[in-house]
Amino acid sequence: MINLFEEDGQQQLNQIQQKIKTYFFNRYKDCVKSDKKLQNDLNRWHSLFAYQLFKSKNIQIADRINQLYETHKKHLDSNETAFIKSFPNQCWQNIFELAIAELISKNFTLNEKNEPPDLIFSVTEKLYFVECSSRSTSFMDKYDQHLPDFDLIFDVAKIFFDKHEHLKEKNASSECWYFDSSIQSIWWSMTSNERLIIKNKLTLNTDSEVIVKIRDWIFWNRYACFSFKEILPDEILSKLESICFPMGSTSGSGGVDVSFIARCLAVIVCEKLEKSYFQKNNPGIIAISFSMFFSGVEIIPVDLVVNYFLKTFFSTLTFVMKDKPMSFQHKVLSGLKNLYGILIDTSWYNWFPDIVKTLYGANFPAGYNNCYTLIYNETLLNDPNYNGNIFPQIPYLIAAPLSSSDLPISEIEQ
Repeated sequence: MINLFEEDGQQQLNQIQQKIKTYFFNRYKDCVKSDKKLQNDLNRWHSLFAYQLFKSKNIQIADRINQLYETHKKHLDSNETAFIKSFPNQCWQNIFELAIAELISKNFTLNEKNEPPDLIFSVTEKLYFVECSSRSTSFMDKYDQHLPDFDLIFDVAKIFFDKHEHLKEKNASSECWYFDSSIQSIWWSMTSNERLIIKNKLTLNTDSEVIVKIRDWIFWNRYACFSFKEILPDEILSKLESICFPMGSTSGSGGVDVSFIARCLAVIVCEKLEKSYFQKNNPGIIAISFSMFFSGVEIIPVDLVVNYFLKTFFSTLTFVMKDKPMSFQHKVLSGLKNLYGILIDTSWYNWFPDIVKTLYGANFPAGYNNCYTLIYNETLLNDPNYNGNIFPQIPYLIAAPLSSSDLPISEIEQ
């Protein structure tokens, strides 16, 4: 059996980690503009980080990944030499593809190949294909946008923290331990003059705008500290620690920017729908993973995100495609007709269910070995030519109108 973990990736990891850390420091100091290559660097860093930890500390999972590759290497879109060479730098994407291959193989036979798309399988006489995309670091793009204003909002957060410390001294039993859990009550405990000073500092007009601004800043910094602490500048970490900033879970930190996550999903969907295999008459599935190595639990509330994504699906696609070439837009619209469904993964526990149950006590919905969500195109789901629900092993199934006939094409073409 091939061992995918023979290479030592520590030197590569150190180099890319220092590169990103330096970039974030320069962004924090507002010395450089946002880099379009950031996402690729973050994905590479996350893959190398996970690769080294699987290699050194999670031998049981590393062995399982080797087994999955031995089983499914003939089903992937790359040959053995290319896969092994790229594995340390792309391991998270590659492991996700292997996990989806394993999920499908429980019910269907995968086709043997070594070219795109990622996976192909048959249901009765109908050929289906799958395109996988792992975006574990997508939300750090949003954090990157906040960095130039870090000090400005930190100064305000420090005012909230100091006020909270004062309130704790006065009412020890009734105050929450962390100031970020009491933003609204702290705000209204301030004098009108104190609130006015903060509004002027942030150039905001209303109380609600200030509260949202501070909560948003708290969420993105906590998200970054929780999952990406190793690549954050020491100066930022020191300042956050000075206000006893909790470095734990993102839960309770003011909510998630679901519109940003919906745009991330829409961008991925458009990128995939534009591919040549979506222009044919075979149904396709887009599998998207937002899972990160650092936690088996969900970092984003999938129900909230999926509901918002479906509610704004066409308006978000319109927004994403508006500045794209006309040829791209028409390929996306054509590809929508063949989109069977969108599979969303928010936890890598889905990839190794039996192992994580033993090692981490993972719980899945009763009767299932995963917590994937699948958004079906209800047009194809109800078409007798498309075999109905082909994934009974997925617990969360949602039928939605994903057909291009509902897309406001005139808005895109303006």
